[in-house]
Amino acid sequence: MQVSRCKELGGAFLGLDLMHRLGLGEFFQKVMPGGREDVPWSAMAAVLVLCRLLHPSSELHIAEHYYDRSAIANLLGVPAAKVNDDRLYRALDQLLPHKDALQTYLKIVWASCSIWTMT
Repeated sequence: MQVSRCKELGGAFLGLDLMHRLGLGEFFQKVMPGGREDVPWSAMAAVLVLCRLLHPSSELHIAEHYYDRSAIANLLGVPAAKVNDDRLYRALDQLLPHKDALQTYLKIVWASCSIWTMT
């Protein structure tokens, strides 16, 4: 038996669960509505959040080395072929105008602390 193309799943799965508990997916969809792009900006924002959480590095390193090795593509449904450094940098540009709203949202969620119950 030979094992090939192993992907790191544990951290990605827990990070995605945390994103769901925080409501970040819904927040990104609200502030970054989809357009004609193949991959919605909200999905690219989720890619950025998970990659920064699990493997803090440059967008270039994420695109060329990390994303394909992780299970993030499988969990989010964003193929590795659609994630490149240019697209990640453009996603940051799309997210920047919503920085204050994101900080306010996270402050409110953090204050409620209801996401921290393990039920």
